Amino acid sequence: MTQNTFPNIEGIDSSAAIARCAGNVDLYKKILLSFCQSQADSPTTLITHFTNSEYSTLQSLAHAIKGAAANLGVTPVAETAKTVEQSIRNSGHCEEAQVQQLCDALRHSIDLLNQHLIPTSPDLEPVINLLKQSDPQATKSIEALIKESTDNNLSAKLRQALILCQLYQFDEALDALQ
Repeated sequence: MTQNTFPNIEGIDSSAAIARCAGNVDLYKKILLSFCQSQADSPTTLITHFTNSEYSTLQSLAHAIKGAAANLGVTPVAETAKTVEQSIRNSGHCEEAQVQQLCDALRHSIDLLNQHLIPTSPDLEPVINLLKQSDPQATKSIEALIKESTDNNLSAKLRQALILCQLYQFDEALDALQ
């Protein structure tokens, strides 16, 4: 994922939300990750309030989730939270299936967002194998990993390994990566 682009994620309507962030995609990503962190325990909290028949609190929580999700374009969560909120407003209670749908939508959306937005470390195994074989191709592989790495600590190790590899110090380059 390159800077200033946003991946196509199932159920996420990012265009309006990015516009609300003045077009700042990085800011939008940070806010989405914050949403994921702040809502991680919400399914448990929702179930607890439902089980304890605390419908007023459940309605308030569903309203807050709906607002945050709608502003961020997390449509499935916003829609299911709206259903829970309206049901309680109209009848004073809601069905367990409605709460479960909201919990499922939250978990699914959080999982998808985390998969797409949290940087992952590149697979070092091919480079390690090349270094173990003292293969000069390790230099090109390390250069490619440096370009795709989003982890500053890993990038520093890769740069050190690259220098050592260019000096044909393959064992030392291997040590720098471990």
